[in-house]
Amino acid sequence: KKINISAKLLVIATGGIENSRILLLNERKKQKLFAPKMPIGEYWYEHPFSELGKAIINEKIINSYLRTDLNHFVNMYHTGDASVTYSIAPTENFIKDNQILNSCIWLVLHKRTNKGWKNLLKDLFCIAPDLSNSMLKLIDRKVSCGATLYSSWEQEGQKNNKIVLSDKIIDKNGYPGPKIIYKKSNLVKKTAKVCVEEIGKYLIDYNIGRVRANSFLFDDQENFISGAGWHHMGGTIMGDNPKNAVVDKNLKLFGSKNIYIAGSSVFPSGGHANPTITIIQLSLRLAEHLSKII
Repeated sequence: KKINISAKLLVIATGGIENSRILLLNERKKQKLFAPKMPIGEYWYEHPFSELGKAIINEKIINSYLRTDLNHFVNMYHTGDASVTYSIAPTENFIKDNQILNSCIWLVLHKRTNKGWKNLLKDLFCIAPDLSNSMLKLIDRKVSCGATLYSSWEQEGQKNNKIVLSDKIIDKNGYPGPKIIYKKSNLVKKTAKVCVEEIGKYLIDYNIGRVRANSFLFDDQENFISGAGWHHMGGTIMGDNPKNAVVDKNLKLFGSKNIYIAGSSVFPSGGHANPTITIIQLSLRLAEHLSKII
């Protein structure tokens, strides 16, 4: 049963995948509700997530250099209620100087099993035997702590990463389902590598501890598989020109009289942080704009 509803304004807010699919379906039907040949579905991206390495930390002195009170996490990545998490992110100048993306690395201190200790110490001693005495002293004094480095970081929008209509998946209403074409760039991997190296240098300079980074950061031949933040962004990105964007600064579809898009699909870039607050901010901004034109 079909129901027709008329409205002065229409806001499509169905998520970081469905926003693109709905527009692609309308484009396929040639309903001419908006400008043609826009990059609908393109520049889609996620927040790559991965464990980047392990570390040995002097837990007695680390609080003299790093703090947790501004962003306190408990049981980060299921490391236990006794774990302590330090959030470390690059400055704007560091990002520009190293030509990388935004990132956040969580240095999580937690209790480590004997097996984990032995493997980490073995690797450190083989690579840098001079560290042996200082590391053993840390253990003897019971001031050392196991740590894991986790990271969620930015991915740049790329034209070839996109939402398209599937030829094989049909939804219950008989419409093509979405298909995601997605690949991470070398810049994503470089960002993680540069940030881990900088943290490693910082820990060495202040004698706080030592990092053993995971091998995929340094081996170009090693396959890089990451998790994700379930943060679907892009696909109907904001911009000034319908040749490389889908909505304008007020989130109105180019070529449309009254159709607007809300949600993370309008993000032209996403940083490393969760998108929820930005979605809310843009939604409030859109509501304010629409209230002035109704």
